[in-house]
Amino acid sequence: MSTLIKAFDRVELADLGSGHGGSAGPNQAISAPQSAVGFLLAQRSADRPLLVVAASSRRASELIDELKTYIGDESVVELPPWETLPHEKLSPKSDTVAARMKVISQISTAKVVVTSVRALIQPIAPLEIDFLSLEIDLEIPMESLLEHLTLLGFTRTDLVERRGDIALRGGIMDIFLPDQDHPIRIDFFGDQIEELAWFTVADQRTFEPVVGAITIYPCREILLTPAVKKRAGELAREYVQLAEMAGKLSEGIYVDGMESLQGMLRDDLTSIISILPPEFEVVLIDQARIASRALDLVATNKEFLEASWSNAALGANAPTVLTAELSGGGYFDLDQLKSAASNWSSIDPYLSDFDTLELQAMGTHEQIFELLPEYRGKIDAVIDDLKGWLRDGYLLIFTAAGPGIVERYAKIFQESGLPVRLLKNINSALTRDAIYVLPTPIEHGFIIHSQKSALLTEKDISGVRSWSRNC
Repeated sequence: MSTLIKAFDRVELADLGSGHGGSAGPNQAISAPQSAVGFLLAQRSADRPLLVVAASSRRASELIDELKTYIGDESVVELPPWETLPHEKLSPKSDTVAARMKVISQISTAKVVVTSVRALIQPIAPLEIDFLSLEIDLEIPMESLLEHLTLLGFTRTDLVERRGDIALRGGIMDIFLPDQDHPIRIDFFGDQIEELAWFTVADQRTFEPVVGAITIYPCREILLTPAVKKRAGELAREYVQLAEMAGKLSEGIYVDGMESLQGMLRDDLTSIISILPPEFEVVLIDQARIASRALDLVATNKEFLEASWSNAALGANAPTVLTAELSGGGYFDLDQLKSAASNWSSIDPYLSDFDTLELQAMGTHEQIFELLPEYRGKIDAVIDDLKGWLRDGYLLIFTAAGPGIVERYAKIFQESGLPVRLLKNINSALTRDAIYVLPTPIEHGFIIHSQKSALLTEKDISGVRSWSRNC
């Protein structure tokens, strides 16, 4: 599929200026409106792979949609955070774990990885085993496969109903992989996989064969390897407060909330920054909000740590030594991660007053992007602007979330005498004598006057921005 980024001329991040003389490179900040962030990241990704960090999961999802529109679905992956805090006595969902492990295992080939600050500062246990892929004619004893799945945190049941379930019946094994929408049925002939098929949970009937190989990702990030089980046994004997949970772990039994002990079970916890290949650039989107959110997360997790092992919870003296040991599995400090990164930049909705004054004094501060007017449904004003931009030779693209809305606005533009061309995707360079109309999830557009280009969305026309004009 062709991508929207082909329609525009290239805008370098350096064109936007910085607080260090106007050239934006590693470890520097640039200023740009929120509506242009996805566009800038898409162009930056042509030079180097990126880890894009947003202040929230919602903003990360928006950026993922925009980036996929600009550069294609296959180029963008998401690293989700746990739904739980590191010291909360709850385990993250298996599908979240699988999604994280999939990205981490493939990160060396990724072009853009999008995540939130919560996932950025979260500790990661390095992968200890190779992931197994299932396919027709693969030779693997059923007992060996069952042992492998048990290590990955799968649970044996009589009937497969939830992600992470396994069920055995004679020479048939049912597995619900954590990253799939349906479970699969494996039919063995001796030690060889003879058939692989998807089946539904509701009636347990197969409906479609599995085509190609399918990789098994774990349901847990902390795996009960021999080393972890040994360490759990030591903890059960050393700390009475951990005896129940750690005792089960030492026997190879996965327990809900076991991740709260990760700082004591593993001494090799690392961060996503340490896993990144050196050519990656880390780009923070609105670093002020990210810094604030990181501090809130660290403080909240500390509260959970103290509450989980308090006197009231344990009926014992305050376990100061224990909480100190457990704290090693908590969130990383943002400044600590920044110092470990080889390339660290940010795109912010504004520069500090000092930086702005410095740039203006040096004559290097130029506003590359401009926000579109807030039309608030005044279609006549939109038409007048579009006609003016066309006369001036602007490249004009209009987009909306759904094809129905796109067609409705295309009709409005045509009835107003504007030349309109409907697109499903960008197949070639566009001309500057028409308004190109296509569906995308991009919420807000922008104008680049220096390149005589404008991207306009349905929300720019009919809605009110949820962020200020300075964002």
